[in-house]
Amino acid sequence: MRSGKADFGFDVKVLARRRQAVYDQELRPALQSQHFGRFVAVEPDTKRDWVGDSVEDVCWQARAALPGKFFHVIRIGFATAHTARCLHH
Repeated sequence: MRSGKADFGFDVKVLARRRQAVYDQELRPALQSQHFGRFVAVEPDTKRDWVGDSVEDVCWQARAALPGKFFHVIRIGFATAHTARCLHH
């Protein structure tokens, strides 16, 4: 777990850096001006994103579109994020 891989099977820090690069380079300007304070889930391999009003909302959207993938969730305009494998109950 201390390696950053936890039980995900990959390095969470690498995913976070990739997601941050996609967000910073391709998504931030438009999202901050149009969706400040909302949430976005980013999948760095496809560079797809989903915007919603809650973490649960973007997880449901992302998981429906790309089942089994991991997403990084960001609150738009804030310096916080989550790595999540969004699971349906």
